[in-house]
Amino acid sequence: MRSSVQVLIVGGGINGAGVAREATARGFSTMLIEKNDFGHATSGNSSKLIHGGIRYLEQAEFRLVNESLKERKILLDTAPHLVRPARINIPVYKGDKRPVGYYTNENILFTSNKISLKKNDIIYLFSDGFSDQFGGETAKKYKAANFKRFLFSIHDKDMEVQQQLLSDEFDRWKGELEQIDDVCVMGVRV
Repeated sequence: MRSSVQVLIVGGGINGAGVAREATARGFSTMLIEKNDFGHATSGNSSKLIHGGIRYLEQAEFRLVNESLKERKILLDTAPHLVRPARINIPVYKGDKRPVGYYTNENILFTSNKISLKKNDIIYLFSDGFSDQFGGETAKKYKAANFKRFLFSIHDKDMEVQQQLLSDEFDRWKGELEQIDDVCVMGVRV
């Protein structure tokens, strides 16, 4: 039996997989050839984390965050064996503590809060990577309470100084141990 292929793609990396998905979605008979599994060497054998646009928060690109979260949901639904959710908690002022972007119940809403900000207030957004890092004399986790205390101890410093102090503190704590997770800390001074 011989079949006709309208689109032939060689290489199932991020570009090849994306083109194959789009071609198939548009009704073309598509064949993708890859010597390993699809997405095998994507981004240089990265961890395959789908960040959901969190990295765009630093530049206040909320439209891109929204688009990325939608794409993240599509990838989690259509290719769950190629990705895993990046669980990032974004606390909402004594409110909800849940990961962003992936739920089994789509009707869950976040609590809305209004916060009055003044000049020189700082908003910190961070993943659990810093507080979950093992280190110190007893090779235990840094812990969220210690991380918050450290942030409070440096909050009055210039933002570039804070960046260096955070980096130094992480390296001091980690010591010779392996870094176990991605670390994301963002601070914005109003």
